[in-house]
Amino acid sequence: MSGVTPEIAADFIVEAQEILDRLGEQLVELERAPHDSEQLNAVFRGFHTLKGGAGFLGIHPMVELCHAAEETLGAARSGTAELDPLHFDAAQRSLDWLQAMLDAVAAGTDPEHAPPELIAQFALVTTPAQAPQPVAQAAPAPASAPAGGDDLITDDEFEALLDQLHGGAAPGAAPVAAAKPAAAPAQDPSLINIIHHHKPLRL
Repeated sequence: MSGVTPEIAADFIVEAQEILDRLGEQLVELERAPHDSEQLNAVFRGFHTLKGGAGFLGIHPMVELCHAAEETLGAARSGTAELDPLHFDAAQRSLDWLQAMLDAVAAGTDPEHAPPELIAQFALVTTPAQAPQPVAQAAPAPASAPAGGDDLITDDEFEALLDQLHGGAAPGAAPVAAAKPAAAPAQDPSLINIIHHHKPLRL
């Protein structure tokens, strides 16, 4: 905490202690009602405030632990994750470690880092609502392509379609190609008479 006056450090210690005391009660209430948005916001703000003050004073072990808790709580606030018993256990254990870190700062010694397994316990797991989405999207995609091929076609498919319409030749040769499939029904005399007497419309 080089460059920080003793007065600022003392103010932080007092404020951090008050936050830790409140967090203990707020976490108990939140665990009883995990969907209580007010309690969730209060717990989030507590860890966030501790992290900001610790970062200003350069107390890196406290910043690291508060950041892990803040990330998980922030995901719960946004609705992208849900808190489980492991998260609440990690949050309660983190309060003991934060208290020990604060005591070390008050004593003028360097606080220890929280164990990596405690930090890892805050990790988020994909919610069940998110997991099936890629599977649900992947399943219809292959099925819809063969069945509904007339919805969208590629440029190559479009050019192939034009080649079929023009008989694979230049546009000038299109009438020849078109006449070949019509040769069989043209043997019908009535059809021939209709073709010979038909006058093209003028546009």
